[in-house]
Amino acid sequence: MSILHVDLNSFYASCAVADSGGKYTAETPLIVCGDPKKRHGIVLAATYPVKHRGVRAGMPVWQALSLYPNAVLVPPEYARYTEYSEAFMQIIRSYSPVTMRYGIDESYVDYNGCEHLFGAPETAAHAIRERVKQELSLTVSVGGGDNMIMAKMGSDYKKPDATTVISRENWRDMLFPLPVTAMLYVGEAVRRELSGLYISTIGQLAAADPAQLSARLGKHGRQLHDYANGLDD
Repeated sequence: MSILHVDLNSFYASCAVADSGGKYTAETPLIVCGDPKKRHGIVLAATYPVKHRGVRAGMPVWQALSLYPNAVLVPPEYARYTEYSEAFMQIIRSYSPVTMRYGIDESYVDYNGCEHLFGAPETAAHAIRERVKQELSLTVSVGGGDNMIMAKMGSDYKKPDATTVISRENWRDMLFPLPVTAMLYVGEAVRRELSGLYISTIGQLAAADPAQLSARLGKHGRQLHDYANGLDD
């Protein structure tokens, strides 16, 4: 395991909680969205109590409120998100000279050669989680693996505030039973295409004929087949 993927949990919503001075907690049903006074716009982020009711980013606010009528609506504070993101990246960069920011709320870390400084990769992952929690009052999920796809699948596997190592030894047992939509780059349109091939799990995608996937999805099909098998260069 030499690659880490560090993902801030429900970033915008967590920033709102952290900035609330104790008014809100992680258990507050909170939604960050456009113009809450007028009840229009879309959901940008939500705390986990709201997510567990089925609320997702990109959902219209009216639909989110139909799922959780008593949710607290707050407007976005983009300048604060940038500040938190920069502070997050300062922590990440202190563990490796090679990082790759992936959006405002996540980063890959190449941990090769850093073991003599901070211990095993999993030890560093736990240390990063604790530092982000203590210094920023935010939580992260960290995935570890031999490559970027393994690390990313690891950070997605358990949220919030978790470390998950995905290895070549446990890849099949952990990920093959999951729905294909748990795989990176499989959205609803790709899911429908794969469903036409009777593929609904990551394991079925891994076992599929790459030529058949390419015929259906082009180059993306072969890439997804590689990802389902834990291959990423």
